[in-house]
Amino acid sequence: MEHALSFADKVYPQLAFLFLIYIVVVFFVALDLWSGVRKARQAGVYRSSFGFRKTVAKLAQYLNLLLAVTGVDALQMLALHSYKVNLPMFPVLTLLAAVLIGFIEVKSIFEKAEDKERAKIADAAKLAKELLGDTTVQNIASQVADYLKETGKVDVEPKNPEYDGTSK
Repeated sequence: MEHALSFADKVYPQLAFLFLIYIVVVFFVALDLWSGVRKARQAGVYRSSFGFRKTVAKLAQYLNLLLAVTGVDALQMLALHSYKVNLPMFPVLTLLAAVLIGFIEVKSIFEKAEDKERAKIADAAKLAKELLGDTTVQNIASQVADYLKETGKVDVEPKNPEYDGTSK
């Protein structure tokens, strides 16, 4: 019975520490949400449910990561106790994961909204360049334009007159 009590005495402080880690991560995500809403309001950007859903998805990913890492920590703490290794039982990996998440969130909070917008525009431009370079996409666009011309729904002239609509 004393063995079980000593294990419980060692586990309860770790559970409290894990709870604190999880609360801090939720707090950092809430700060990032507040910061994002404030930046959007200042820029006059409409705040839709899409952005809020992204925050909820991000929080779910962070908590999934923490749960997985906590499982590994639980195994290492159980092994330390079972083999009577004289090391402190401490959720090291969970703490490291929480520090990494906190760093990401703090960086996000201090990023300027213009920098984020520039990065999004650069990503969209890169994607557009890749898509327009794909002859399959060009072929599909040409076929859609031909269909619209045939049905008379839209008067569409090709933007690139030297492109013949076939893939090469």
